[in-house]
Amino acid sequence: MTRQQTTRKPPVTLLPIPDLADLSVQQMRGTACVWCSAPLNAETVVDLGARRVQLSDGIISVFPRACTICTQAAPNLHVQMCDLCSGKGGTLVENAEVCGIARTLRRLLLEYGGR
Repeated sequence: MTRQQTTRKPPVTLLPIPDLADLSVQQMRGTACVWCSAPLNAETVVDLGARRVQLSDGIISVFPRACTICTQAAPNLHVQMCDLCSGKGGTLVENAEVCGIARTLRRLLLEYGGR
């Protein structure tokens, strides 16, 4: 009998990214932060994971990246957009009890918060 392994996606893959139409060429290439447009380097880059995006003529994969400062701030956007979290009010940390995504994003804050 083989044991089925489940792979967890890193918390950063849950962060919403801006619409592709709003991104510059540098942001789409991953050389600038998808949120603030700051140039990225090895010390500041956070890979947000591959995303599949539906376009009018098909689906493409994009590989967004961000700076550590925006990565620290982005999880709190979830609280405003999530029905569970926004109905409860409070912060991402407080909502981690009721929302699985908030719980995972809280891990992200802990991971990148010290940088």
